[in-house]
This record gives sequence, structure tokens and C-alpha cells, in this order.
Amino acid sequence: MRKYLVFKTDDFTALMSYFAASNPELYLTPGYVNGTTAFPTFEMVVSKQADHSMGVKAEFDDDATQIKDLVTKYILYLSGKQGGVYYNDLLDGVECEVTISENGKNVREISVDKLCNFFPAEKRFRISK
Repeated sequence: MRKYLVFKTDDFTALMSYFAASNPELYLTPGYVNGTTAFPTFEMVVSKQADHSMGVKAEFDDDATQIKDLVTKYILYLSGKQGGVYYNDLLDGVECEVTISENGKNVREISVDKLCNFFPAEKRFRISK
């Protein structure tokens, strides 16, 4: 079944390259997460004119890719920095929470929140497959 998570980031390109290097099966889309402004732009988000977070949506087939593996990889990417994971399905959110708690000593602060909205970023930030 197709699933997706959104991983909070301050650098679209770095996180997409990181995931793509070891998980080429992921369909990655940069964008803006859980804000109240319709159709935000990069400039609006970084200047705080919009209250969205920047994130990378990772779509995957759960038969081939496990949520636990993606979240563990994200924890390694953060290397002790703060982060966030947004889920659509409640059980996926629980799995994210469990994975983060199992990696407790490697985690500074990673929030797990319900995905309310996601606006894809401008084309200049997308990586072509």
C-alpha cells in the first residue's frame, strides 16, 4: 500500500539527496507543512510571513520500505538537531513515536504531528528522477 510521511527540514535539497542516495524507491517532494497561509512560497516561509514549516514528503510502498527504517534514517540525518515528522495515518504516527523513543539517546527533540496540509514547493526545489 502507498503511504507517506513528511520530514521537517531547513534544507530541501540536502534531505532529499540524503534519502535518495539510499532509498531511490522513494518519491520525494519538497514543500510547506501545517500552516495557515494558502499557497505559501519559500520567501514567505523563510521570512516568517507564513507559519508553515519546510518539509520533504516521502511517498513509499510499505511492502518495500518500512516506516521504522525511514524514521531511523531521519534521526541519523538530524544528528542531534531538532526535527519533526508529520503523519497522515494514526498508526503510522504511533510507529514514528515508538521508533523515536527506541532511539532516545540519539534524539534531541523530534515532534510527531498529524499532517493537516502540505503545499508542494516551487519547481526550482524539486529533484528530477
